[in-house]
Amino acid sequence: MTQHKRPHSLVSHPAYLILLQGIFLFCSLFFMAQQSFAQPSGAEQDMFTYRVQANDTLIDLAQRYTLDEDNWQILQSLNDVADPKRLPIGKTLVIPFSLIPVQPTTAELIHLQGEVLLNDRPAALHSTIQPGDRLKTGQNSFATIGLQDQSTLSLPENSQIHFQQINQFQGVPIADVIFVLEEGSLETNADPEQRGVGRYEIHTPISVTGVRGTKMRVRTGAQTTQTELVEGRAHIQGLQLAPRILKARQGATLDEAGELRVSDLLDAPEVIQAKKDHGGLQVTLQPVEGATHYVALIAADAQGQQIIGQQHSTQPYFDLPAYHAQTHYALIRAVDEQGLMGMDTIIDYPGRQVLLDGSGQPVRTRFGQAVLTGMY
Repeated sequence: MTQHKRPHSLVSHPAYLILLQGIFLFCSLFFMAQQSFAQPSGAEQDMFTYRVQANDTLIDLAQRYTLDEDNWQILQSLNDVADPKRLPIGKTLVIPFSLIPVQPTTAELIHLQGEVLLNDRPAALHSTIQPGDRLKTGQNSFATIGLQDQSTLSLPENSQIHFQQINQFQGVPIADVIFVLEEGSLETNADPEQRGVGRYEIHTPISVTGVRGTKMRVRTGAQTTQTELVEGRAHIQGLQLAPRILKARQGATLDEAGELRVSDLLDAPEVIQAKKDHGGLQVTLQPVEGATHYVALIAADAQGQQIIGQQHSTQPYFDLPAYHAQTHYALIRAVDEQGLMGMDTIIDYPGRQVLLDGSGQPVRTRFGQAVLTGMY
């Protein structure tokens, strides 16, 4: 049998393989960079905004978002586009929300602690939240709502939110939602999977905050609204204030006269001592320059979405209690003279033993809390 030698291939040459790997890596990074432009980039008043990516055309975008390719001519006029088939990569286009078909969706109550009312009735875990609903938390009570795109809203104590609109684009499964914070505060993690948002707005009596894939906090009072942008992008506007872009780690205070004050958020406090005590944790902080007091949210998860307790301290010190047997997470913040809360320091500590029933399951109160045995 005649054996045929395999001819030498350039593909097997080490230098060529390195070159191919380099080309592949470059192409992958280039593709990822182009994809980053693909995300819908939120809303500006009555307009949805979109950043152009490679190979986009106005016909494709009109079909994708308005479900009618003939709307490309409207988009061309609105965006002053010379050639509808050759769009500059990275250019921001606007599409009127009035042209975008939507469908109603729902949210879910994924965590509650204490007295939580849904439409003035006691709420139950996993309750469905529909457009028009109101959710209210009482003293020492907390709630978290999950949207279909995995966004979450957490309500600390003494807060009320009205779910004015919970929609989704028909052509692309992204959120088109409006929440009205009627009293108290909320914390939101919008679009955590970074697929982009259509419209994600938090209204108060004197402001509108537009969220674009963001971790943010909003509080409303009798005469002011405060916004703390932890990360991501957002803009704030009022009845007498044009939209103002906020940067990450900035806070804004807006009053009813339209005066806006923007400042950097205080740094996260540094823990200099943490000592277990009586089943909880005693925490001593390095004082933060500019802080008037400190806040600690106690949660059942490291993200701070399942809030189970809250404390305030005028000194850089907390005696954190245990509420159940599982690990606790304290999100500790310094608060400045305007009342803006700064960045989080997160510290975890163990829970306490709980009372068990005959089947070995925790005995719980009517609010769902495990009954502690008093043993450490």
